[in-house]
Amino acid sequence: MSRDALAPDTEHNVVRSETSIDIDGFRKRELTGEIRFCSCGRPAMNIDEIPHRKYCDQR
Repeated sequence: MSRDALAPDTEHNVVRSETSIDIDGFRKRELTGEIRFCSCGRPAMNIDEIPHRKYCDQR
């Protein structure tokens, strides 16, 4: 897997809220603005600042 966050083989998801608006300020299933890499599961607001786990291919 490439170390470039925008490479075609990089897999990430845009995070959706799993709770109601009174819990986190987002409606349930609303996009939160966070990006989560599939290989390590770590989220961040900025794709370049994700705190990857040691075993993550994107590290």
